[in-house]
Amino acid sequence: SRRARCGRCWRRCAGWRSRRSRCRGPRPCSTRNWRGGGRYISIERIIEQSKVRYYETLKAGSQGWHEGKHDPWPYINYLLFTLKALYQEFESRYENTALPLGEKTETVRLAVSRFQEAFHITELHKQCPEVSLDMIRKVLKEMRQANEIECLGRGKHARWQRIG
Repeated sequence: SRRARCGRCWRRCAGWRSRRSRCRGPRPCSTRNWRGGGRYISIERIIEQSKVRYYETLKAGSQGWHEGKHDPWPYINYLLFTLKALYQEFESRYENTALPLGEKTETVRLAVSRFQEAFHITELHKQCPEVSLDMIRKVLKEMRQANEIECLGRGKHARWQRIG
Protein backbone atom coordinates (compact mmCIF):
# COMPACT_ATOMS: atom_id res chain seq x y z
CA SER A 1 0.00 0.00 0.00
CA ARG A 2 1.11 3.54 -0.69
CA ARG A 3 2.25 5.54 2.32
CA ALA A 4 1.17 9.11 2.87
CA ARG A 5 3.59 11.93 3.51
CA CYS A 6 4.64 12.82 7.04
CA GLY A 7 3.16 16.05 8.45
CA ARG A 8 6.51 16.94 10.00
CA CYS A 9 8.87 16.77 7.07
CA TRP A 10 6.75 15.62 4.10
CA ARG A 11 8.74 12.42 3.73
CA ARG A 12 6.90 9.18 3.25
CA CYS A 13 6.36 7.74 6.69
CA ALA A 14 4.32 4.92 8.21
CA GLY A 15 3.25 7.03 11.17
CA TRP A 16 1.48 9.78 9.28
CA ARG A 17 -2.03 10.69 10.47
CA SER A 18 -2.89 14.09 9.07
CA ARG A 19 -1.05 16.93 7.38
CA ARG A 20 -0.52 18.78 10.66
CA SER A 21 0.10 15.83 12.97
CA ARG A 22 3.43 14.68 14.33
CA CYS A 23 5.12 11.57 13.05
CA ARG A 24 4.10 8.65 15.30
CA GLY A 25 5.51 5.81 13.26
CA PRO A 26 7.69 2.98 14.51
CA ARG A 27 10.67 4.99 13.29
CA PRO A 28 9.78 8.70 13.58
CA CYS A 29 11.38 11.05 11.13
CA SER A 30 14.70 12.44 12.28
CA THR A 31 13.87 16.13 11.89
CA ARG A 32 14.75 17.72 15.27
CA ASN A 33 12.67 20.52 16.73
CA TRP A 34 10.28 20.42 13.79
CA ARG A 35 8.21 23.33 15.04
CA GLY A 36 11.28 25.55 14.87
CA GLY A 37 9.67 28.34 16.74
CA GLY A 38 6.47 27.99 14.84
CA ARG A 39 7.33 30.70 12.43
CA TYR A 40 8.44 30.80 8.83
CA ILE A 41 10.36 33.36 6.83
CA SER A 42 8.45 34.57 3.80
CA ILE A 43 10.43 34.92 0.59
CA GLU A 44 7.47 36.85 -0.84
CA ARG A 45 7.84 39.47 1.88
CA ILE A 46 11.54 39.92 1.13
CA ILE A 47 10.81 40.29 -2.61
CA GLU A 48 8.02 42.76 -1.81
CA GLN A 49 10.45 44.86 0.23
CA SER A 50 12.80 45.08 -2.73
CA LYS A 51 10.29 45.05 -5.58
CA VAL A 52 11.83 48.05 -7.38
CA ARG A 53 15.11 46.15 -7.70
CA TYR A 54 13.14 43.01 -8.67
CA TYR A 55 11.49 44.72 -11.64
CA GLU A 56 14.75 46.42 -12.67
CA THR A 57 16.57 43.08 -12.78
CA LEU A 58 13.72 41.47 -14.72
CA LYS A 59 13.89 44.27 -17.28
CA ALA A 60 17.70 44.16 -17.50
CA GLY A 61 17.72 40.37 -17.79
CA SER A 62 15.12 40.23 -20.57
CA GLN A 63 16.73 42.83 -22.87
CA GLY A 64 17.49 41.09 -26.17
CA TRP A 65 15.40 38.03 -25.28
CA HIS A 66 13.93 37.56 -28.75
CA GLU A 67 17.32 37.83 -30.42
CA GLY A 68 18.86 35.33 -27.99
CA LYS A 69 21.25 37.95 -26.59
CA HIS A 70 19.76 38.38 -23.13
CA ASP A 71 21.85 38.38 -19.95
CA PRO A 72 20.35 36.31 -17.10
CA TRP A 73 22.99 37.37 -14.57
CA PRO A 74 21.22 40.45 -13.16
CA TYR A 75 18.22 38.32 -12.20
CA ILE A 76 20.42 35.49 -10.89
CA ASN A 77 22.31 37.99 -8.74
CA TYR A 78 18.99 39.33 -7.44
CA LEU A 79 17.85 35.82 -6.49
CA LEU A 80 21.13 35.18 -4.69
CA PHE A 81 20.76 38.52 -2.87
CA THR A 82 17.23 37.50 -1.80
CA LEU A 83 18.38 34.09 -0.55
CA LYS A 84 21.22 35.74 1.37
CA ALA A 85 18.73 38.11 3.05
CA LEU A 86 16.51 35.12 3.87
CA TYR A 87 19.35 33.20 5.51
CA GLN A 88 20.50 36.27 7.44
CA GLU A 89 17.01 36.67 8.89
CA PHE A 90 16.90 32.96 9.69
CA GLU A 91 20.25 33.15 11.50
CA SER A 92 19.17 36.16 13.53
CA ARG A 93 15.97 34.36 14.59
CA TYR A 94 17.86 31.19 15.46
CA GLU A 95 20.41 33.06 17.55
CA ASN A 96 17.58 34.65 19.54
CA THR A 97 15.91 31.31 20.29
CA ALA A 98 18.96 29.32 21.33
CA LEU A 99 19.12 28.95 25.11
CA PRO A 100 22.12 28.15 27.27
CA LEU A 101 22.08 24.84 29.09
CA GLY A 102 19.68 24.89 32.06
CA GLU A 103 17.78 28.01 31.01
CA LYS A 104 14.63 26.31 29.74
CA THR A 105 13.05 25.99 33.18
CA GLU A 106 13.64 29.65 33.90
CA THR A 107 12.26 30.60 30.47
CA VAL A 108 9.01 28.73 31.19
CA ARG A 109 8.74 30.30 34.67
CA LEU A 110 9.19 33.80 33.22
CA ALA A 111 6.59 33.13 30.53
CA VAL A 112 4.11 31.92 33.18
CA SER A 113 4.71 35.05 35.24
CA ARG A 114 3.81 37.23 32.24
CA PHE A 115 0.29 35.78 31.98
CA GLN A 116 -2.29 37.88 33.81
CA GLU A 117 -5.24 35.54 33.22
CA ALA A 118 -5.71 31.79 32.88
CA PHE A 119 -3.73 30.30 29.99
CA HIS A 120 -3.59 27.12 27.96
CA ILE A 121 -0.41 25.08 27.58
CA THR A 122 -0.29 25.84 23.84
CA GLU A 123 -0.31 29.59 24.59
CA LEU A 124 2.65 29.00 26.89
CA HIS A 125 4.41 26.98 24.18
CA LYS A 126 3.97 29.89 21.75
CA GLN A 127 5.70 32.16 24.27
CA CYS A 128 8.71 29.84 24.51
CA PRO A 129 8.82 27.68 21.34
CA GLU A 130 12.36 26.46 21.98
CA VAL A 131 11.13 24.45 24.98
CA SER A 132 9.45 21.10 24.36
CA LEU A 133 5.92 20.42 25.53
CA ASP A 134 7.18 17.69 27.87
CA MET A 135 9.54 20.14 29.55
CA ILE A 136 6.72 22.70 29.88
CA ARG A 137 4.51 20.06 31.51
CA LYS A 138 7.30 19.14 33.90
CA VAL A 139 7.81 22.77 34.96
CA LEU A 140 4.05 23.30 35.35
CA LYS A 141 3.85 20.21 37.55
CA GLU A 142 6.71 21.49 39.73
CA MET A 143 5.07 24.91 40.00
CA ARG A 144 1.73 23.31 40.92
CA GLN A 145 3.38 21.26 43.67
CA ALA A 146 4.97 24.48 45.00
CA ASN A 147 1.49 26.15 45.00
CA GLU A 148 2.59 28.81 42.50
CA ILE A 149 -0.07 27.92 39.92
CA GLU A 150 -3.28 25.90 39.78
CA CYS A 151 -4.82 23.80 37.05
CA LEU A 152 -8.36 24.69 36.00
CA GLY A 153 -9.86 21.64 34.35
CA ARG A 154 -8.43 18.39 33.13
CA GLY A 155 -7.16 16.89 29.93
CA LYS A 156 -6.73 18.56 26.60
CA HIS A 157 -8.65 21.74 27.41
CA ALA A 158 -7.11 22.37 30.84
CA ARG A 159 -6.16 25.95 31.65
CA TRP A 160 -3.59 27.13 34.16
CA GLN A 161 -3.67 30.17 36.42
CA ARG A 162 -1.14 31.82 38.71
CA ILE A 163 -1.94 31.90 42.42
CA GLY A 164 -1.52 35.30 44.04
